[in-house]
Amino acid sequence: MELIKFVFSSAKRSFVLAVLFGVGAGLSKVGLLAVTNHALHNQSEINMLTGGLFALMVIMMVGMRVKSFVLLTKLSQRTIASLRMKLCQEILKAPLADLERLGASKLSATLSADIASVSAGIMRMPGLFIQSAVVLGCLIYMLWLSWWLFLCAVALIVTGVMSYRVPKRKGMKFLTQARWHEDQLYKYFRSVTEGTKELKLHRHRQREFVNGSLKSANKAFSEMTIKGTKYYSFASSFGLTMFFIVIGAIIFILPQYVDISSEALVGYVITFLFIQGPIEGIMATIPELAKTSVSLKKIETLGLNLNSSSGSIENHQVISSPSTYDKGIELKNVKHSYYRELEDNHFELGPINLSFKPGELVFLIGGNGSGKTTLAKLLLGLYKPSQGEVLVDGKLIQEHDYDNYRQLFSAVFVDFYLFDELLGFKGIDLDKQAQTYIDKLQLSHKVKVENGRLSTTNLSQGQRKRLTLLAAYLEDRQFYVFDEWAADQDPEFKRFFYREILSDLKERGKTVLVISHDEQYFDVADRYIKMDFGQVTVTDNMSELHTAETQ
Repeated sequence: MELIKFVFSSAKRSFVLAVLFGVGAGLSKVGLLAVTNHALHNQSEINMLTGGLFALMVIMMVGMRVKSFVLLTKLSQRTIASLRMKLCQEILKAPLADLERLGASKLSATLSADIASVSAGIMRMPGLFIQSAVVLGCLIYMLWLSWWLFLCAVALIVTGVMSYRVPKRKGMKFLTQARWHEDQLYKYFRSVTEGTKELKLHRHRQREFVNGSLKSANKAFSEMTIKGTKYYSFASSFGLTMFFIVIGAIIFILPQYVDISSEALVGYVITFLFIQGPIEGIMATIPELAKTSVSLKKIETLGLNLNSSSGSIENHQVISSPSTYDKGIELKNVKHSYYRELEDNHFELGPINLSFKPGELVFLIGGNGSGKTTLAKLLLGLYKPSQGEVLVDGKLIQEHDYDNYRQLFSAVFVDFYLFDELLGFKGIDLDKQAQTYIDKLQLSHKVKVENGRLSTTNLSQGQRKRLTLLAAYLEDRQFYVFDEWAADQDPEFKRFFYREILSDLKERGKTVLVISHDEQYFDVADRYIKMDFGQVTVTDNMSELHTAETQ
């Protein structure tokens, strides 16, 4: 039902038409059965009208079947394409803290496994509707043949359906558990791809990982899937058994006690044999639809609203963003807390009272886990304060202002992502300007720009980090944040970064915040912010800074 509601909400008209054509194809197939059965028992009445009716049923069945499949295939592909886009857009709209809490492995599993499951479920819908229409038509035909025999058959079918519900519930339970284990598998797959070097260098770690965590998660996923599918298979087989019980009763038992015409008797037997294929198809589809329902529920548990009409980024009203500020940015009594899984406690940052002015170069220092990156994300608007205010030129930033507020900043994080395209730049001679900056970053012998695309990103970590500065230069934002940017650079370029690049940004009136441990370059800063267990100390005195660093 969740899948039908989802598809129906995506395109009501196409969905209804596809269903109607599918029902028409199924009923035409049943009509063929009725015409054939009547002709077999009334050979003397066969004429051109009977043959024409047979041909008409064939044409209607084939035509409506094709039309239903085409409509639902188009609908399913458009729905999946829309679902992919909405998921990506909802992820981009979601608060960063929520995404970090969910983790990359869950999001990756949703964008791949859950999307594939929903796609497979939708692709099965054309056949499901046609088969359901055939079953419905067969029931109507049986009612026309003999109403009391029909009631006996329906009673047995209802008994089978009710018996089917118990194993179905158990099957759904195991499939839901299988989906949870699939999330774990994706987490371990990331370990395989991103931790290859570490696993290769430590044989015992590799063996323990492969034979322990990875193997157990893989085995649990397989076992839960097998158990869930097994219960559905048992339920399906039981349902089919009920049909053969009905056929046996019609052939061997009822004629002994009730006078039944040969046409009705043969019609019922043929109909039950004929209906077996569609019933098997429906039963085989149900487990797949169950997996699809699990995937849809999994997507919903992520808090992503798939039916939101505002999900499309391009449909959002574009409000002009502030490109600069005069007085500066101020954090006033700002607090933020979050759960740290490794320490099993909540870390609280603040209260923070800081201000940043145009043309100011500020260093943010402190030990690991002191809250430096969290403070940077608060400043950038990626995290929202649980208490306190953020002000630009004295104006309070409201909830609806944050997207515009973030456009003031350009940032490079430790866990940066490097795009191979220069996205979001229009109205400039992009290739020429980008190549000028690449020359300045001493990468012209490695990278070229053509049509806004980098010739390669297959570089060392330090060189890739230099390329992140290319986008930062092109963005030309008012405020720059660099999180341990120089950590992967050679001594020559590290000096160039601190002495030349930062000085250039400052001279251009940019505000720059640098998270750094490079003491030999602390002298370039105008101010220093020391983070210690979520609290800040601000100073412009080098001797005080060195004292704080050695404590």
